[in-house]
Amino acid sequence: MAKSKNKKTTPSAPQKHLYSRISYLYQTAILLNSVQTGRNRLESETNKESQYQSSKSTDTIRNNESGGLGNAPNLHEENREESLQNPITQRSTRRLLSQARAISMKSQIRLSPNIKRTICKRCDALLIPGQSSAEYIENISRDRKKPWADILVIQCQLCGTSKRFPVGASKQTRRTDRTSGTAMTTTESQLATRGNKMEVEI
Repeated sequence: MAKSKNKKTTPSAPQKHLYSRISYLYQTAILLNSVQTGRNRLESETNKESQYQSSKSTDTIRNNESGGLGNAPNLHEENREESLQNPITQRSTRRLLSQARAISMKSQIRLSPNIKRTICKRCDALLIPGQSSAEYIENISRDRKKPWADILVIQCQLCGTSKRFPVGASKQTRRTDRTSGTAMTTTESQLATRGNKMEVEI
């Protein structure tokens, strides 16, 4: 008695190793970026505290000498160094993302739109809103009256390249669906006209 061969195999994607390689490169780039931004935030907070303490001690000395109120430190200053990354980390994230894009183009694997929108086309930087990219909605219609003309613009702050995505417009049907749909209507109209001719002849 032979055993039955009822093994159910799940269909696997072709070139599975390339998919996993692209995923690994993208996740590594995100991890490097998040670790570096966490360090930058920690360093900037300690710098602000030390500046506040030093300015507080110098203000009290000035107040005692002059007898007036000293200038209070401005805690709401925008610290540009906080948003900038370490150049070494920035280069390594760019290299990882450029390798992921190169693998996808060489093997003709489509990246998902979520991944594609977070990579700059020009400089291969990781686009994070508020850190390395700016996002805003643009409407160039007259008086912005057309809500379907809204366009989401994602601009890279490193190279200045911008990506534009329609927001309010309805999604257009695929070309194959449009051509097959019109082809069906023309054949239906031809059949209808032939049926009318046949009825007239009878």
